[in-house]
Amino acid sequence: MKFSFSKHALEQIANRNIEHTDVINVIETPDDILELENNQLVYQKLFISSLGIKYMVRAFINGNQNPALVKTVYLTTKLNKYIK
Repeated sequence: MKFSFSKHALEQIANRNIEHTDVINVIETPDDILELENNQLVYQKLFISSLGIKYMVRAFINGNQNPALVKTVYLTTKLNKYIK
């Protein structure tokens, strides 16, 4: 999938100390893709840190644009909220 990053997404990746390689991994090989209204997508993937801590990276993507636009990205450890 071809994609680009919004300025906001790049700022959030930096501010939240999310590894850029993790973001690329989420987009290229997501564990799950949630479809919201108007072709808005949430790509998410589970990771395990070197300390054994499980976390998820979620990327919100506008699928109406070409290339698809990554609007924002965040990391969470509240897995029960997002894993079904």
